[in-house]
Amino acid sequence: MMIRNALLRDIAEIEKFNELWLQEERDYKRYLDDPNTIFLIAEDKNKRMVGFTSATYSSWNNSVWLNQIVVHLDHRRKGIASKLLVEVKKFAESRKARVILIECGIENKIAQLFYLKNKARICGYNDRYYPQTQDKGTAIFFSIDLAC
Repeated sequence: MMIRNALLRDIAEIEKFNELWLQEERDYKRYLDDPNTIFLIAEDKNKRMVGFTSATYSSWNNSVWLNQIVVHLDHRRKGIASKLLVEVKKFAESRKARVILIECGIENKIAQLFYLKNKARICGYNDRYYPQTQDKGTAIFFSIDLAC
């Protein structure tokens, strides 16, 4: 498995992942041009995309926000998401960020366990975070504290 920076040619495949698992409206192209955002692709040995992540640095509170981390169902439980998260941590550390912030639906127990396994801690809840058109319920927030 290889992790590399996302390119414009990857956007169509990323949007397919989004349709399958996230079903969110996102402008992935904007991540490519944002100097405060890291946008990474995980590829298998055949150079097929098996996952991606992006994270954005905010100077006002010296934090990095994990925008999303997605791994194809056929490639889960192989350490890919953990490797992507390690790269996000490196990005955050390069910015001397104090923390990585993560949002997750409260019903997404698999993601919650993943974040906890990767040294995140629960730092809050918001029962008004998601639009009323979505039946996702409450958001749970995690943080990964970094040594600045």
